[in-house]
Amino acid sequence: MKKFYSGFDILRTLFCALIVIHHFFSIMGWNLIGPDSALWPLVLHGGVMGVSFFFVLSGFCLASGYRKRIPAGEVRFFDFFKKHYIRFFVFSAITLLPTVLKQYLVWKAGMDEMPTWRNILLDLFCIRTGYGFDYAFPYNSALWYIDILLQMYIVYFVFAFFLGNFSRIVTVLASALLSGAGLFIVLREGTEFWGTINVNGRGLYCFFAGVLLAEIFTWLEEHPRLKKVFVAIAIGAMIWTVCMIRTPLMTARFNEIFTYSLWLPLIYVMTFADISKVPYIGRFFHYTGKLSNSVYIWHHPIIYIVYPLASLGKISVDWNSIPFTIGMMILILAVSVFSMEVLEKYLFGRIFAEKKAAAD
Repeated sequence: MKKFYSGFDILRTLFCALIVIHHFFSIMGWNLIGPDSALWPLVLHGGVMGVSFFFVLSGFCLASGYRKRIPAGEVRFFDFFKKHYIRFFVFSAITLLPTVLKQYLVWKAGMDEMPTWRNILLDLFCIRTGYGFDYAFPYNSALWYIDILLQMYIVYFVFAFFLGNFSRIVTVLASALLSGAGLFIVLREGTEFWGTINVNGRGLYCFFAGVLLAEIFTWLEEHPRLKKVFVAIAIGAMIWTVCMIRTPLMTARFNEIFTYSLWLPLIYVMTFADISKVPYIGRFFHYTGKLSNSVYIWHHPIIYIVYPLASLGKISVDWNSIPFTIGMMILILAVSVFSMEVLEKYLFGRIFAEKKAAAD
């Protein structure tokens, strides 16, 4: 299976932008796009839609890269866990620092309490969601996204290790079963027990929907004649979803329905969209696609630093002014570029490269 799909860069850029816009609205009360606008559903639900999409895409990409390597013994669990855990730990630390600073500011102003050091450390080491521990910062979606994604990576390694050598029909059914189990947890939201692990259910449901797509995609690579049929089905599913978007069913359960009727077909169709050779546009989306991870990690703590400073009267801003919106976007992009180019690519990339060279 091809390792890189340039069409995914467009999707990463688009859905990351939806998440940022949603948090502008939900955290700061930003209303440059109001309820009367046709774009209002994207503002209102963009955060949930974007995070669900990234879970699906993560499952697809991980399964595409490791499906054969794990059962073949090419990747050991310790190496797999260390590689991804260090990366997630770094992102947790980066996200946590400004979040703790924000909480300290509002605590000093007497507006909220400081979480315990125990819960802060649990957030730092990605040990909280689903383990029965309290959130130190329940409002920071980047932290619980990192936490759940790490859990899904571990679950997938076990999944591939035990089932990777079985026939594809077994792995397809097992992927569908795990995704269905996550959906069952999500649908049971509201009861005392199931509600505590609902976010884990959402991650399991969406992530293994992506794994399921990777298994089907691999099968289609072996049966080229069926590709056009599945492309037609995928386009039909997306058109049906868009046409039904304002119906009561979609309004009540849009996230659960979108995962299979929109995100999976969209990812499948975009595997055929090669923009890498398109002048300028290909390079632009390739960079923004890579940058989307840093934007997602950084935009939340930046908003949570600016918001309390304004609320406490430290700075004077108009949330709904265009200059403020543009300024926030520039600040988020600047910090994200610095994080990707210096922290992630240069510092940590250099450290890992030196360790790998020493091992060789």
